[in-house]
Amino acid sequence: MTNYNVSFVAVGDASTTAPSGFSGSAGGWHFYGYTITFEPDPTVQTLGVTDSDQWFDDDEASQTLTSDTVIDGVLYPAGTNVENEYVVQLQDSSGNVYDVIGVSAGDTDDIIGFVFPGTMPPTGEALTPVGNFDGANDTYAYSNMVACLAAGTMIDTPGGPLPIEKLRTGDLVTTLDDGPQPLRHLLRRDVVFDQSNANHKPILISAGALGHDLPQRHLRLSPQHRVMNARSACLVASKALTALPRVRQMQGLRKVSYFNPAFDRHQIILAEGLAVESFFSRRTGA
Repeated sequence: MTNYNVSFVAVGDASTTAPSGFSGSAGGWHFYGYTITFEPDPTVQTLGVTDSDQWFDDDEASQTLTSDTVIDGVLYPAGTNVENEYVVQLQDSSGNVYDVIGVSAGDTDDIIGFVFPGTMPPTGEALTPVGNFDGANDTYAYSNMVACLAAGTMIDTPGGPLPIEKLRTGDLVTTLDDGPQPLRHLLRRDVVFDQSNANHKPILISAGALGHDLPQRHLRLSPQHRVMNARSACLVASKALTALPRVRQMQGLRKVSYFNPAFDRHQIILAEGLAVESFFSRRTGA
């Protein structure tokens, strides 16, 4: 059994115009003709899941919560079964499509929240369902459900840049919008790559590849980690930058240590001088 951490938004931070709500059908069919919206500043929790394999599946008894977890004010004890109940594909106003997994817990099919196998959809925008299917097995790997920074990445702090792995709970980290903010958690995942998860290998953004001497050094991000576009101030997944010169996926890499800095709310931090997303905002549980 292996412990995994995935990004999670509780159902209370989302709304839908579908009359039957989020639990209207096992496969998410009831969303067609309606919209789904995530709150502008949702609380993105870290959901700890213990599993016997690397896939977040439907109807799998071995998928359980690693620790006691509070979701929308309800305590779900460690050992509670959690499942991939359905996948709905949501399209934003720019035509981008995002996969969103509806998560159930315990002995019911009721949706308690969502995990994101890739980039999280934009918040505060009515998203249109364009596809859906029942929970798929051996399709969504845990390694693609978090945004991560590789070991060695230099993070700006009020005292100067520090390697991300040297940060500790309570350390102040420089944020773009709120100044120095205390680090609440630093989550680590050690990933060994094989054919099943090769598409999750880091994206290498070479020093200076994005102009204005940014990043200041080579920067390695998970493919779904988002980088701020200096011109538009929009967040773009690192994998979308591979069309640019000197940005590529590290196909020859065999393993990596990924880290996720967590704060009280969603923040933009500076990694090798480049503005990137801090995906998690809070970790709950015992």
